[in-house]
This record gives sequence, structure tokens and C-alpha cells, in this order.
Amino acid sequence: MALAVFYLASCSDAKDGDWDPMVWKAEVSVQSSDGAYIVSPAGDELTFSCRNYSRPWIENAESGGEYIFPHREANDFCTITAEWFKAEISENRLSVVFDANETGEDRTIQLTVTAGDIFHTFKFKQPVRGDFTTIDN
Repeated sequence: MALAVFYLASCSDAKDGDWDPMVWKAEVSVQSSDGAYIVSPAGDELTFSCRNYSRPWIENAESGGEYIFPHREANDFCTITAEWFKAEISENRLSVVFDANETGEDRTIQLTVTAGDIFHTFKFKQPVRGDFTTIDN
């Protein structure tokens, strides 16, 4: 009998690694263009909430081919800081703060978050100036 229960419990159609995609919602309307969230040239703070995972953490960020990692030596996978942006996750909320873009060039960054075996990459573009379309997320 115990063997039959074990057999039934171990058989399912779900495979290891079959995870639902992360679902994120912006706290306010966010401008978007070509799959990237647009950040104000003057600097901005964007906040997103994860709707289906309760405690995601930051995997890494990439800008211009350079990877930036969380403060792993401090065992802090919820904060990542670079020269011109900072991202923090608390519970299911991600906050990303950008400094003003005074470089004279557009800048981009990809921020990847994870909840174990599932990943989501946010793409951000901070122009010097320009027109953008507003979307609701």
C-alpha cells in the first residue's frame, strides 16, 4: 500500500523547472519604447511589484557589457548599486532609483531578478532627451 501511495505521489505531468513566469506590475504608469522602460533624463524612481512570487532577489545587472552583482560578500541579494543607479527588493517590491543622465549619451541597463529557477529581466533606457509613449503595466 505504501508503495502505491509513493508511486502516485511521484507521478505528475509537471517537470522540474516548470515555473510560472514572473508577473510584475508597475506601481504607476511607466513610459516604454522597444521593450525597455524609459527613465527620465532628470533621474527617476520606478517601483514594481511581483504578483506571483513573494520574495524574489537580484541576480545581476548588465550595462555596456559590464556585469554588476549584488553585495554577495555581505550576503545581501536584495540590493545592487552602480555608479548611476540603485535597485532594492523588499518582500515582493522592486525599487530602482536612477541618477540624472548628464553624460550626453543615452544609457541602458538590464536588471535580472530571480525567485530560484525562474528569472525576469527588466530593461531600462535613460535618454538624454526625446519623446516616448506611455503604457500602463
